[in-house]
Amino acid sequence: MYRTLGLWPDCVLCFGMKYVMTSDLLTGMTVLLVEDDLRILGQLETLLNTLGYREIRFSPNLEDARRLAQAAPLDVALLGVNLGSGIQTVQLGRDLARRGVCTLFMSGFNAEDMARATRGFEFLEKPLSLPRLKSALNRAFLRQDAVTREPVALGAA
Repeated sequence: MYRTLGLWPDCVLCFGMKYVMTSDLLTGMTVLLVEDDLRILGQLETLLNTLGYREIRFSPNLEDARRLAQAAPLDVALLGVNLGSGIQTVQLGRDLARRGVCTLFMSGFNAEDMARATRGFEFLEKPLSLPRLKSALNRAFLRQDAVTREPVALGAA
């Protein structure tokens, strides 16, 4: 079984799957980016483009994010936890993860509390950098595979 992510320069064997990594293959992946700060939204778009992502859907609010999440299949969701006025994206992230979307959360507010609220998911503290985003995406894809892969019977090859 091959999984194409494009996040590492070489092939890696992990969880019994062979990962073929090239940034060209990321162009087919769709990202949902939810962030209410337009300045940060632009920075994240640049970082994601640098990593090879080309199909990026943006939303500054939860209502539009839900609409975009239903409109077409997604591969990755990068969600700002707080969208102002007490609105949080945690439930949206959980819903997306159940659908098989690789989900990450980010926040610039009280990182310890936010990481606790998003337990079980990759969490990034803002401001983001390219190496931290790339590393978090790697961990998120590996975590998703660990959770969603088929169980292997004991004694099976």
